[in-house]
Amino acid sequence: MNPDVLVLDEPTVGLDVAGEENLLNLLKDISSSGTSIIIATHDMDVVLGYAKKAIVLDKGMVIKETTPLELFQDESFIKLSSLEPPKVFSFALKLKKRGMDINLANIKDTESLADEILRCKGVKR
Repeated sequence: MNPDVLVLDEPTVGLDVAGEENLLNLLKDISSSGTSIIIATHDMDVVLGYAKKAIVLDKGMVIKETTPLELFQDESFIKLSSLEPPKVFSFALKLKKRGMDINLANIKDTESLADEILRCKGVKR
């Protein structure tokens, strides 16, 4: 099978960390070979780390279509929609608000946050 589009509903539910990472890396490979992937998920870590576009639904209606970066920076929308942004992104946003020159576009997970903090501090890795 070589579909143009692959649609998955909560594909990471019930997986351990290694299984989730393996599945998401496989999906990344499939996507880079030209297949569009649509993932329905409540896991905002998956959205932050892997999605190019985020579409938020409420009662079956689209209420926001944007990038994960823009979505998680829109604090008023986050509060209104009861979304729980990834903790790593919330932490990075707090660092930025307190004056650290964090590039939020680089934040995908704890490792990328650590790299960004080191970059801000002028530490070469």
